[in-house]
Amino acid sequence: MSNLLLTVFGPVLNLYHSSSVIPFLVFFAIFLLVVRNNKLPHFVRFAAMQSILLDICLMLAGLIISYLPMELQVRRARSLRHVTSLLPVLSRVRFARRCLRCKDAAAAPS
Repeated sequence: MSNLLLTVFGPVLNLYHSSSVIPFLVFFAIFLLVVRNNKLPHFVRFAAMQSILLDICLMLAGLIISYLPMELQVRRARSLRHVTSLLPVLSRVRFARRCLRCKDAAAAPS
């Protein structure tokens, strides 16, 4: 499965990381075209903003880890990979629970 994903998304990832300007442009494109667009559903805008914030957190964590000694870099990178794979899942579950609570409150007779 991972080989299939790598063959499909590999060229796109190579293009994305080929220049330091491309991630900057993608950031502004997502922010201006998706997050600031009130015509899109709230969930889509929320997911886009969440991905932007997660990307910023990962960049900051990578920057901090790059200044650590090599032994700590390897250990921290392994634990960081586990945390970053869990964060989006937990945030989606939390958002879904909040949405369900709002729908239940709106559907309840007053």
